[in-house]
Amino acid sequence: MPRLFLLTALPLVLLALAPPAAPSDGAKVYFLEGEQFVPVARKVPARPLPALKALLAGPTAGERARGLRSALPRGARVVAVSLGAGTARVALRYPAEPGGAFVASLAPARLAQVAATLKGLPGVDRVAIAVNGHHLVAPNSPAPTSSPPEPPDLEPSAPAPENTLAVQARLYQLHYLPLSAVTGIWDYRSQQAVEAIQSWEGLDRDGEVGTHTLASLDSAAVPVPRGRGAGKWIEVYREKGVTLLVRNGVVQRALHASTGRPGFETPTGTYHVFRKERFSWSAPYQVWLPYASYFVNGVAFHAFPEIPTSPGSHGCVRLPYPEAPLVYAFATLGTAVVVYS
Repeated sequence: MPRLFLLTALPLVLLALAPPAAPSDGAKVYFLEGEQFVPVARKVPARPLPALKALLAGPTAGERARGLRSALPRGARVVAVSLGAGTARVALRYPAEPGGAFVASLAPARLAQVAATLKGLPGVDRVAIAVNGHHLVAPNSPAPTSSPPEPPDLEPSAPAPENTLAVQARLYQLHYLPLSAVTGIWDYRSQQAVEAIQSWEGLDRDGEVGTHTLASLDSAAVPVPRGRGAGKWIEVYREKGVTLLVRNGVVQRALHASTGRPGFETPTGTYHVFRKERFSWSAPYQVWLPYASYFVNGVAFHAFPEIPTSPGSHGCVRLPYPEAPLVYAFATLGTAVVVYS
C-alpha cells in the first residue's frame, strides 16, 4: 500500500514543485478591413515575439472569408525583437516584391499593423521598427497627423468632345450627371460620367468620347438595377466599377467607382450603412477619408482624388470627389448596400 501511494502521489508532487506558467490572456493582432483596423484575439503569450509571429501568419481562412486582410507581405519574418524601458524594438525582413504604386501605398499600413499589435501588449509604450535594415518611423498614435483636406482641383485627362454640351445633356438624360453639371464646359466630373457609361455598356474606360462611346450614348437606356421594390438602396458592381443609387426600383444616379483590388476585395453581400463621418481618419493608411459612409466593418464609400478604371482600393468603394457629397447624403443610416462581383 505505501508503494502504491507513492506512485499515485508523485505526479502531484512534481506539479506542485514546477514553476507556474506565466499568466496570459493572449494577444490581439491587428488586421485590416477596408481602410480600418480589426483586432483579432490569438491564443499566444502576450509578448512581442509570439504576437508578431501570429500577426505575420496572417488571417485564417475563415477570417479572410469575412473580409479581413493583412498588408504585410507573405514570407515576412522576424529577425530580432527586444523590449526595454517601454520600447519594443523589432527588425523585420520582407521578401523581394515587385514595385508599383499599390505596394508603396501599403507601407503605412504595414508599419501600423506591427505598431498596433505591439502597443497592445503589457509594458509596451513605444515601438521602433527596422525593415530590411532600414529604420522606419512607426505610427505610435492612431490620432490624425494632419488637418482634413480641401477638395482637390481636378482636371480631366481626356480631351473634350466636339459637342460637350450635347454629350453632357445626354449623360444627364441617362442619369450619369446631374442637371447642374450640364454646362458646356468639359471637366473632371463629365469625364468620370463618361467612364461610368463606358463601363456599364461594356466599352473600354478611357474617358474619351469616340465613335463607340457616341454610339452607346445614342442607344443606351438608363441603367436598370438588379433589385426591385420600394424604398432606396445602393448597388455596387465591383468589376464594372459602377455604383447605382436606387429609389423605388429606379436608378437616380449611376457613378464611376473603384472597389478593392485582388487580395483586398470589397466583400460581396447585402449590408446597411451604420456609421457616417464627414472626415474619417484611417489609422492604418494615415489618410483622411472624406464623406465616409461605412456599411460593413471598416469598409466605406468615400471620396478619393483619382478613380482608377479597375479595382484599385484597399477594400473601400472610392468615389469621384464631385459625387461623394451626393452619396453621403443618399446613404443615410440604415440604407441597404448590395455589393455584386
